[in-house]
Amino acid sequence: MRGAETLWRVEFGAIARIECYKRDELTTDLICFDIWFDSGDQQQVVWVHEELPGWNDLAEGLKQLPGFDPDWHGKVFKLAFVENRTVVYERKQSV
Repeated sequence: MRGAETLWRVEFGAIARIECYKRDELTTDLICFDIWFDSGDQQQVVWVHEELPGWNDLAEGLKQLPGFDPDWHGKVFKLAFVENRTVVYERKQSV
């Protein structure tokens, strides 16, 4: 995006888990991702939502993660004003 500022950046390989859900905003629902990622020797989580600039690019880019649930949108949108928290990605552990 022209003039956009990078707010957060992480390597795809550092992403450990992503949950998608809706937040009830009284008259509308807000679609959100909680993204857990490796940061040094610990994991951190960042919360992003559909009203942030770059949301569509992020949602599209996350589809590249192996095992990312391509049906996440339908699962989260099932019922209005219900959270419908869904794990849409979980990194497979190395054996």
